[in-house]
Amino acid sequence: MKLPPHKGTMLSRSLARLLRSERLTHRSFQHETQTYRLAASIEVLRNKYGWPIISQQRTGKTNDPIGRNARYCVYYLPLSAIQESGSRGRDYALQVFEWEKLRIEERAATLPSKGKTTQKSSITDSHTNTTKDGDNTDGFN
Repeated sequence: MKLPPHKGTMLSRSLARLLRSERLTHRSFQHETQTYRLAASIEVLRNKYGWPIISQQRTGKTNDPIGRNARYCVYYLPLSAIQESGSRGRDYALQVFEWEKLRIEERAATLPSKGKTTQKSSITDSHTNTTKDGDNTDGFN
């Protein structure tokens, strides 16, 4: 299992969350990264970098007024892969989250100030955004 070389990519950002034992859905990842391309990152992490990412397909009701159901995937790494990555994986994830934190701070510093409000980082609180099985943050009831 190889690590993507650049810390600021969607590959690194998705892998960091998986290494933190998160279960990702399209919605949970989009909430944190503002991208809807999670499946593309998962495919590259599996095929190019050798990560054994598991996909669980689920069906859930949508907020569509006609009551339609939608299929979606929950992605996660088996505990054995997280353990195998060891301190190398843990350090990598920490570097990615540190990169995200710095980027958020840099961006907040360049935004026009509106009073004394502060920009809240979702990085430090992101563990609360994704539940153990990914169900509560994907928008399905």
